[in-house]
Amino acid sequence: MLPRRDEPFPVEACRDLLGLLRALYRATPADDSVRRNRMKERGKSLRIASDLAQKSPVGSVGARAAWLRAEEVCRHLGDVVDIFLPATKMLDAARDAVVGERYRVRPKRPER
Repeated sequence: MLPRRDEPFPVEACRDLLGLLRALYRATPADDSVRRNRMKERGKSLRIASDLAQKSPVGSVGARAAWLRAEEVCRHLGDVVDIFLPATKMLDAARDAVVGERYRVRPKRPER
């Protein structure tokens, strides 16, 4: 039996996490196929959870299944995170996917 969850599913937070996973995927070297495949699996699972939650009333079996799936992804995020990958690499990879490499973020100028 699925545990009861009466609060609404956090669709926006799930979408944010999916975006972070996508940026992390793009920033991860292509030869690190094990981690990249795990990221794909986590992303697919989040997408399914979000879709299921949006189709299911709060408290229903579908909504509870969505919660369980999202919680499972969150429990295993450590499997895909590289603590040595700076956030700027993720931002660069995400930006490049949107506008290409010709735009680079400049460091903030020190205030006078």
